Formats: sequence, C-alpha cells, structure tokens
Amino acid sequence: MDVLTVIKRFARALLARISAVFAGFREATTASSGGDMMHGEEQRIVTEVKQRKEHARESGVITSAFNLYHRNLPYYDAWGTNCPHLLHPAVKVTNKTRTNSRTEALERIEATIRGNSYAFTFRECTTFMPDGEPYTYGYLDVDFEGQRVMTIDCRCEDDKYAGRTWSPGDVSAFIDGPWVDELNLISTDVAHLHEEDSKRRQERANKAELERLKRNFGL
Repeated sequence: MDVLTVIKRFARALLARISAVFAGFREATTASSGGDMMHGEEQRIVTEVKQRKEHARESGVITSAFNLYHRNLPYYDAWGTNCPHLLHPAVKVTNKTRTNSRTEALERIEATIRGNSYAFTFRECTTFMPDGEPYTYGYLDVDFEGQRVMTIDCRCEDDKYAGRTWSPGDVSAFIDGPWVDELNLISTDVAHLHEEDSKRRQERANKAELERLKRNFGL
C-alpha cells in the first residue's frame, strides 16, 4: 500500500469521526433547547392558570354561582307555588334531575338567565379513609350555552347539630366571558329580593308583636 492511499484513508476516517462528533453535538443541543422550550411553556401555562384563578376569585363569580345553585335554584318550584315574589323575572328553571350511587350524588339544574342557557351540576362525592371514616367533598360545574365555563371545588362540613353545610373553595376550571358579569348581576338582584322580603316579614312580625302587647296590657 503506497503512502498516498494511507493518507487518503486516514483523512476519510478522521472526517467521519469529526462528522459523528458534530452530529452528537447537534442532537444534544437540540434536546437541550427542546427541554428549555418545554420548561418555558410549562411555566407560562402555570402562571396563566394562576392569574385566571385569581381573576375568578376577585370577580366574585365563584360566590355568585355557588349561592345561585345552593340557595335559590333548587327551590324555584316551591317558591313558584308558595312565594312567587321571590322569583326573579329573568330566571327560569327549565329542568332538574338527580341521580345517586354509593359514592356519588349528582344533581343538575338547567335554567335560562336573561334568555341565556345555563346548567349547574353539583357532584357530591364520598370516599372512605383507611380507618373507614367517610370523607365528603363536591364540585359545582357551570355550563354557559352548552360549554363548561367553571368548576368550583366545594368543601363539606358535617356537624351533628347543624347538619351538613357546603362552602365554595377554589376553581379547577374557569373560562372568562360575559356570563361572569351576568351571574354577578343576577346574584345581586336575587339577594336584594330576599333582603326586601326578609325586611317585610320582620316588619309584619314587629307589628304583630306590638299589637299583642297592646292587647295584653290594655293599651
């Protein structure tokens, strides 16, 4: 084998090794860049979710939706018969269903509010702790025009004297939109209706008590 052939083979081998090194460097650089991009995207999403949760809390819509479902809509049928003055003219309950199982109770109330379609679905869940004690929690899903726009994580307290009470916690889903202001407005109006009714009933009770005192003491 002549010297020229040896030199050519050595040059080809060296070039192949250099190419392999650069290929490995490119792969490592690409992987590192992709990892940085994924980390950056993850951070962006986490930050955005945190801001949207904060907006849901600050807007007041969590309390508004929770109060509408737990304190008003379930009683619309009875109020329509016995207390029609408690019904808000812009709120109509169109359907109500309930299903139960050993570990979950589900109630769905469909309503129109100012002509828009809403559905409130409350899921009451029960799990059992290692010691056999039940642990109950819930979720309130709010749908607007057929789209899920909010899920409220709900806490349950079970007092042997006061019974079971629910309170709203954080949101695990929230999509902002015109429904936020709408629910806040309706919730405020409904609360005002009930406050006025409570004042009227208190005034009647005070008047009746005064009349009783006048009779009993000859005044």
